Order: sequence, then C-alpha cells, then structure tokens
Amino acid sequence: MPRPTTSDSSLPQPPFRRLYLGVALLFSVAVYLPAAFFEFAYDDFGQILYNPQIKSWTLALTYFRSHVWAQSSNIALYYRPVFMLWLTANYKLFGLNPLYWHLAVIGLHLLCCILLYFFILRVTRNQWVAVVAVFLFGLHPVHVESVAWISGATDPLMCVLFLGCLLCYLKQRDSPQQLKANGWQAASLVLAALAVLAKETALIAPALIFSYEWIFHQRGVFGKSRLWSSLRAATPYFAISALFLVARTLALKSATPALTKVGLRSVLMAWPQALAFYGAHVLFPVRLSVFYNLMTVAHPGWWNFIFPGVAVLAGGAVLCYASWRSQVWAFLSACWAIMLVPILNVTLWNTVENVHDRYLYLPSIVVCAMLASLLSCRTYRRYTPMAVAALSAIAIGYGVVTLLELPYWRNDYVLAQRGVVVSPGHPIAPQLMGNALIRQQRISEAVPYLLDALKAQPENVDSLSSRSEEHTSELQSPCN
Repeated sequence: MPRPTTSDSSLPQPPFRRLYLGVALLFSVAVYLPAAFFEFAYDDFGQILYNPQIKSWTLALTYFRSHVWAQSSNIALYYRPVFMLWLTANYKLFGLNPLYWHLAVIGLHLLCCILLYFFILRVTRNQWVAVVAVFLFGLHPVHVESVAWISGATDPLMCVLFLGCLLCYLKQRDSPQQLKANGWQAASLVLAALAVLAKETALIAPALIFSYEWIFHQRGVFGKSRLWSSLRAATPYFAISALFLVARTLALKSATPALTKVGLRSVLMAWPQALAFYGAHVLFPVRLSVFYNLMTVAHPGWWNFIFPGVAVLAGGAVLCYASWRSQVWAFLSACWAIMLVPILNVTLWNTVENVHDRYLYLPSIVVCAMLASLLSCRTYRRYTPMAVAALSAIAIGYGVVTLLELPYWRNDYVLAQRGVVVSPGHPIAPQLMGNALIRQQRISEAVPYLLDALKAQPENVDSLSSRSEEHTSELQSPCN
C-alpha cells in the first residue's frame, strides 16, 4: 500500500496553516489558564510542600537511587528521577508559589500540542489532520487531571520527551546524510532515556518504532527482511528500556510491584470493563474525578463483563477494518493497542484504585488523530459545512466540559468533595476530605470522613496518621 501523499491541494496555503495552528494553541491555553490560579492539591503537599528531597540540588543524585515517595513512604512503586529533577527545578525557580508551578504545567501541555502537530503531520502528511488533532488534544477534558494538578505533570513531561524522541527518530529516518542521521539518532535515544525516567509509560517506545517500521516498510521488502529491518530500528530503544528496568530494580529493590490482593482472576475479568471505561472517557469525557472505585469482577455478568466485552470487540473490529484500508490507520491502531498495555498493567498490582484519567494523556493523542482523520475524509476535503459543523460541535463540547471539570481541582476540599460524590465508598477520597478539614481547623467535621476512610481500608497508615493529627489538634485547641 502506498505511503500517504505529501501534499493536498485542498489545504489552505501559508500563512493560513500557521494561523489555524496558532488559533488551536490559543484556545488550548485559554481553556486551561484558570488552573493557574488554583492551590496545591492532593499529592502536591507530600511531593512539593513537605518534601525536603526537592529543596536542594545536592540531593539530585539520590533521585536515581530511590523512588518518588522515598521522603515519606516505604512503598516503592515509581522510579521517576527526571520528574524529581523537574520538581527541584520548579522549586528553585518559583519557590512555593502555586501560580508559577501551574503555569509551568500548562506550558508543558502547550509544548505537547506543538510537538503533536509535527508528529501527526509527519505520519499523515496532512496539515488539516495535524491542526485538527492539536485542536482536539489541546481542549480535551480528559487532560484536566494532568494539567490542573501540579503532581500530574508526570504525563505532560513524559509526553514532551516521548514525542521529541519519536520526531528525532523520524528525522533520522528521513535524513539523506549519514552524519546528520547519526545526530538525530543520538538525540532520539537521549530523549527516549529521559522520557522513561520521567514516567515508566515510555517503555513502549521500542514497540511503537517497530510498528512504524513494520507498517511503513520500504517497497519490495517482505518476510524476514521486513522483520529484521523493523527489529534493527527498534533494538537501541529496547536496550534503553532494558537498562531502565535494571536501574529501577536496583533502586526499588524489586523488579515488579506485588500483585493485587483482590485476586488476579477478578482483575483480569475486569479488563473489558476497564477498556470500555477508557474508551468512553477518551470519547465522551464527563463526570471526571481523580478517584474511581477499584474495578474488579468477582462474578461476571451482563453489565460488568459481557456488554463491555462486546463493545471492546466491536471497537477492535472497526479499527481492524480501518487498518486494512489505510497504513495511517494501521499505525494509529497499533499505537492505541500498545499504549493500552501500561494502563492494563496497573490493574495487576493496585489494590485501592486501578483506573485514572491521567493514564489517557498519551493515548488520547491517537484518538484525537483518528477523529481528525475522520473529519478529513474525502467528503470533507474542502471544508464543507458538515466538516466544520462536526469539528465545531466536538471542539465546543470538549471546551465546555473542560471548563466545567477544571474547578474541581482548585483546592483539596473541592477535589475531595467531587471524589466522595463520584466514587462513594472510595477509601482515599474521604481521607483527603478529612485532611483538608483538619488544615481548616474543622476537626469535628473531619472525624466522620476519616472514620469512613478507615472503614474502607483499615490498614491505611495515612488515615491513621490523620486521626493522630486530628486528636493532637483537639488536645491543643483552646476550646477543650
């Protein structure tokens, strides 16, 4: 099948292309800018305000020998030294003023949008698709958790480095001069290493590069030659992933986290429901929260297994058909499948909550590119009213929902309220509410929430610590 064409006569000519991209970026910033005036929330207290690890550059080397929560917990799950370096740099630049921390995260999101434009343009060879993909990605409500929450910057930070890695790889692939090609290759490998040190999700880089080489193979290259060519391109990235896993194992003293206590069978049976959850949230993102109840299936039935399974199979069938018709769609479908692997892997070890909207930050790139490609079908090539109406409806819908969901992140108290409403019975949401009330000296109001948290998770050390703080505050209160 031929590669996508490099030109499209129906596309607007410069400077209108740059104008449309600028408008897309402007709308993205405008929608997320209110988050700049939010307070620190949730993990920001432990990772930023009360974290001595990020207060001095002299501790920077320790980031590569320990885990993210080394300052307060023995539970070693996340090895992200580049993210720790990002926190330290922000602290040195901005101190503890949340305004600038939030602006830095919004800046990361904007940079992701710019890199996304060049990546989609290179893959699809279609300016219209690239601009529309940026427009949808920039406004997408599922990014609220990653952009409005300072500690959620792991995903935008990783995404910037990851897209940079892929773009440098593509530049290396297209470079006619060996010297320049080697330079682009080195830059790509460095960015791949930084990306995986920012967040583990970047481990999928070798699989994506293998898929690109396999799908967009050179004409006349088949069979073993095609396989070895694809493996040869991905091998340096496999090496980086392997080195990362070794470093992570040495730092965390464990190769993998312990399996979930709720039972492996119950988690695996919940995969169709989890996939349906992510599919729904990336297409119709409403009623979002940082807290969702643990997704397991002890007894499969129509609503928790069969219907989600049918929906996932139907979606897979549509993507298979589209992949058969188009190389671009084949690559996007492969990306979507590969990006789901880390998401599903989380369900194997987490015993409190195993789905989060922030996990969709990188995969949503693929969905936005797919939606943009649908809007650029032959029927819509010349900006017909139907195409403009469809794009406007989606963009306005995403923008409005983002503006509605964004305020829930303005502080701990409001965030906890949202979690309690969306996910009743969740063990962390009432704990967060109790902590927020304690900081406001509303001790008597905090007690029921902390008791609910302990009831849902009796072994939760954080809730027990909060109860101790609450008792200490009561003893020190002049009212007693």
